[in-house]
Amino acid sequence: MTYQRASEEQKADGIAAPVGNLFGSLTAAIAGQAIAGHEGALTGAIVGPILEETGRTVMSRLLGARDRRRVESAVTFATAAVKRNLGMGMSIRQDSFWEARGGFPPPAQETLEAVLMAAQRDPEERKLRLLGNAYAYIACDPAMTPSASHWLIKTAEALTWTQLQLLSLVARVDELETSGIAIGKGANNWDSVSLHKELIDLGTGGRFLIHGGYETLQNGIKIPSSALSTQRLVNPGTLIFGALRLGDIATSELEDIVARLRRPVSQAANEA
Repeated sequence: MTYQRASEEQKADGIAAPVGNLFGSLTAAIAGQAIAGHEGALTGAIVGPILEETGRTVMSRLLGARDRRRVESAVTFATAAVKRNLGMGMSIRQDSFWEARGGFPPPAQETLEAVLMAAQRDPEERKLRLLGNAYAYIACDPAMTPSASHWLIKTAEALTWTQLQLLSLVARVDELETSGIAIGKGANNWDSVSLHKELIDLGTGGRFLIHGGYETLQNGIKIPSSALSTQRLVNPGTLIFGALRLGDIATSELEDIVARLRRPVSQAANEA
């Protein structure tokens, strides 16, 4: 697929949509929950300046058209995600998320800026929808303190698209045929090596977002299980899975990853 063709398909999927009133659309989605006379409801007069100032700040830093397109896409996806969350019965938070603190910007502004700057920096544009999901989730869940919000955004930016797919795979591992696949074993070509290394990094090798329990060696020593079929999301992984809506990743993509984890050297050479 050429880059030009990819860009056209992304536009059809919501990326780089016309932005005339981009931040106004996000403001309307958030403040639109307010009902006339509803005490404490947020209004566009409260939300608008926060989001629009963030937009001006971030846009003023952008140098290239591609950077701008990524940021615009993240806002478009965040707007759609807010509308979806409200349609599912969630509510926009009414707490101090929208309030300035001791001369510092409101958390709503800081977290949106963090999301947009992550979008601007990240070359994996398939993650833009997930970054939009992150902001929509933060805007609806009062449990997301500033520290929790920035951890989520930082982690979403740091994880590769493949690792996010793998988190989705582990969450749905019982739906897939993964028997016989051992993490870190049987990686015989560049692609499978990278997949195994990404899995190791998600687990005991670094981030501790997944764990497979323990297996006992013949000498009685217990070690972390390497079987893919036993892996499960631990609590931080579960939170990321839900907040980013990794369950929306197509099952066909996960089946492809399983096939690639099994792929022998000879097949990989022939495909190359």
